[in-house]
Amino acid sequence: MRVLHLISRRLAASIDRLSRMFRKSARVGIQPEFVVIVTFGRSGSTVLQSALNRIPGVVVRGENFGATRHLFRAFEAILKTHTEHGGVGTLAKNDPMYGAHLLQPSKFLSEMRRIVTEDILQVGPGTVLAGFKEVRYTPSHYSDYEEFLRHLLFLESCLPGLRFVMNVRDVAGASQSGWWAGDEHATQILTVATKWIRQAVADINKEFHETRAILMDYEEWRFDATKLVYMAHFLGQQLSDEESRACLDETLRHMR
Repeated sequence: MRVLHLISRRLAASIDRLSRMFRKSARVGIQPEFVVIVTFGRSGSTVLQSALNRIPGVVVRGENFGATRHLFRAFEAILKTHTEHGGVGTLAKNDPMYGAHLLQPSKFLSEMRRIVTEDILQVGPGTVLAGFKEVRYTPSHYSDYEEFLRHLLFLESCLPGLRFVMNVRDVAGASQSGWWAGDEHATQILTVATKWIRQAVADINKEFHETRAILMDYEEWRFDATKLVYMAHFLGQQLSDEESRACLDETLRHMR
């Protein structure tokens, strides 16, 4: 993965090799397809979640307090330990990294996929599209943009073929709504988060050499049902204009 050189060249090569091998093996007979809604609080993401869940066979779970971010950091720690300290020296019982050579990043990654699909998404029979939405994608949750992007790419390693619905909202509107009201840093946080999300759309699509991520803008779709139809089409699903309008009419009252 191109962006993973931000960790270290050696570590990036290991991540790239492992993730590509894992995606290739995981694709065999895999069902369902996967989606993640990436956004920040009070951006209308529950509307998008609700719209997709109106489609038969689609299950998009709600927020999980950034659980996958912690899985991602655990994987990077295991991989870094094995890659940088897994030499013969760790065979000695008095070595500070004793046992690093026994770590198996590929096995760890496989277990991460099981946790995401079985414990977080809880994919059941008949599901054709599964995923979740999360709002904890702000500078408060990452050290920088590169870590944010690595997390998203890690998710694709866990969920092969993953598609990203990247959602933003006007900063002024979001900062005065719900939980952001009264936060003196809201404007600054949301401005950076919006920049990250927009940039990630381009970086993800460049990484996979195809359109894996689309940008949804609350100000554009909140009164335009065809935007929700477009989102569903991007995910290989069908959502009628009537269902889309019903979803907007129902949830816009909630957003006020």
